Amino acid sequence: MDLHGRFGRFLRRNEKTGESKFTLITDKQEKATICSGILQPYPRHIPLCLTGDFTDDNGHSVFKADHVRAEGYDIFVTARFLYSKEFPDIGISTAKAILDYTGTDIFSYVREGRDTERIIEEIDAPKDALVRLFRKISGYCIFEKLYVRILEYGGDYFNAFSIYSKYGNESLNIINSNPYTLLYSDAPLSTCEKFAKLQGIEHCDRKRIRAVVEHAMASNSRNGNTRITFHRLCGMIRRMEENAGGIYRTSPLFIAEEILSERYRIEETVNEVYVYEADNYEAELRIVNSIKRIKQAAIPLTTDGVPVSEIEKICFVHYSPDQKE
Repeated sequence: MDLHGRFGRFLRRNEKTGESKFTLITDKQEKATICSGILQPYPRHIPLCLTGDFTDDNGHSVFKADHVRAEGYDIFVTARFLYSKEFPDIGISTAKAILDYTGTDIFSYVREGRDTERIIEEIDAPKDALVRLFRKISGYCIFEKLYVRILEYGGDYFNAFSIYSKYGNESLNIINSNPYTLLYSDAPLSTCEKFAKLQGIEHCDRKRIRAVVEHAMASNSRNGNTRITFHRLCGMIRRMEENAGGIYRTSPLFIAEEILSERYRIEETVNEVYVYEADNYEAELRIVNSIKRIKQAAIPLTTDGVPVSEIEKICFVHYSPDQKE
């Protein structure tokens, strides 16, 4: 069932997951209905439509929302929102003038991509205030669509929130252009691969190869490593792809092409080829050069007869021969 009302306030909220308990003002008598669900941090008085049903919560009736969207269901409720504190430069007369163009449901008007520029030009009101109003309303609608899309492919609220925090109202365009941008919001690779398949992106697409290699290298760094052999890197990517459902498979040839870019550094030994992220490689070089410089100017260290083994014991560490030196 659908429940309409004005957003009241949060009673409880998890900022990471979006899980919230909140009030919805459902009639002119200001009656507050307790609701729960995942939703963005909407402002007070915004008109909402919740899809779900009433459930029992420790003897209290709570409306559990499976889906939440901004929806102008009543002309007076929508007008009140437009001249609320959320839009301090919009007065009652301007709000009514806007709704004369858009109708009661200004949110659907914006979702459909209809002409807001004409409204901004024709209404006698500060243009920058009208631009901010339509930008905010567009933002609520874009985030709703972004969250539904990401959720559909196995992501979650945090992924949507992270992407929107970085790209704002361009978020949908960004992930449609490059679904692997979602990796930077900690979305599963499987979510990115499903998006990519939908967009017709090929397994050898440069954007995909770059993102997959970068994701694997970042994972290697989080494990405390500054380098990885090329063989292990290919194996890690293969396992990542298998865990993501095997939608795509990356040839080592494309991985080799990517690691030859300026983002990475290669180091060859007799038996192995090691791959570094460029920043890590440069940092290690600086450390090595600093150690050489210090060593050349060093005064021999005396431990006053305390053996290194005793220092290891006291400090709960184990040094390699090179570290002891």
